[in-house]
Amino acid sequence: MKIIDVAKSQIGTKELPAGSNKVKYNTWYYGQEVSGDNYAWCSTFVLWCFYEAGLINVTPFGTLAQAKKVYAEGAYKWIQNGGTVINSPKEIQVGDVVCYTFSHVGICSEASKNGTFKAVEGNTDVVGGRTGGQVLEKTRKLSDVKAIFRPKYGESEGSKMLITDVSQAIEIVKSKAELSPETITFLQCYKFGDQLLLKLANAINK
Repeated sequence: MKIIDVAKSQIGTKELPAGSNKVKYNTWYYGQEVSGDNYAWCSTFVLWCFYEAGLINVTPFGTLAQAKKVYAEGAYKWIQNGGTVINSPKEIQVGDVVCYTFSHVGICSEASKNGTFKAVEGNTDVVGGRTGGQVLEKTRKLSDVKAIFRPKYGESEGSKMLITDVSQAIEIVKSKAELSPETITFLQCYKFGDQLLLKLANAINK
């Protein structure tokens, strides 16, 4: 499943220096390097995973800009504002976004078994803290679950979703096709530049 592959690929990533909240997911989200107590990053890690997997449009908001706007209020508020909310923790599935009772969030990577499940989480540690500074896969108790959001991944598990956000398309084309900012700007000056970038991004992201 694409979202799990992306999340697991980040296991071991740490903020540097320790205790700073200075980490690439925050740099991506805020558009610059940030640090300090106001920048806990479990939530930005989850949103980054959806973006990197090309799955922003299976969230309730369709585009990265809109997702960020609502997400700024916190992951729990993000879940409340749209999407499929699962009321019973026992129904948790792989790919679900899990909000915990202790102000933390992760992505379910292994479904419920004997009252527990596994999740890939940002800003945790070996003892399961919520400000631990690294990405890990943790075993959690169902009793720790506050809310579950289930994205609409499509009929086939891990299917690629169509990219419709131009800003997301630009980032994909820049990173994967290695086009310079000057080339991107030149393309955007073309009458159908945005449509071309969207087509390129979707072709690259297949």
